[in-house]
Amino acid sequence: MLIVRYLFAVKFSDMQYKLPERIQEDGNTLEFADKSLQKDKEVVLAAVQQNGLALEYADKSLQKDKEVVLAAVKENEDGYANFDSALQYADKSLQKDKEVVLAAVQQNGDAFRFADKSLQKDKEIKEISEASTPLKDWPFPLS
Repeated sequence: MLIVRYLFAVKFSDMQYKLPERIQEDGNTLEFADKSLQKDKEVVLAAVQQNGLALEYADKSLQKDKEVVLAAVKENEDGYANFDSALQYADKSLQKDKEVVLAAVQQNGDAFRFADKSLQKDKEIKEISEASTPLKDWPFPLS
């Protein structure tokens, strides 16, 4: 049993050592990173630039960082299978920030539902959201 624990510890430490490299290839590996990496702005920026939804695994302090959140929402591509938005993992203060919300809905109209209620009333944001909603024509085929 002691050998198994040792091998697991060695393998886990090796994984932690290589994790920053892996994060650049798959931002969601941030989920398995040590807390110190989840607090590292450079590592988190690399993760969200690869996959905006990796913002979920960033430290709360970086979910409040406008530069990090903007990078995340700009990378959060729309598509028929994507109902999530990096905006949902942003701090509430940034869900009230018009610049952040505009960037989010331009990339993925579904982000609209994660915007603060006060911005959901904004005509410009609403129009952009409706124009870029991935499934706006669903369940009918696009013509």
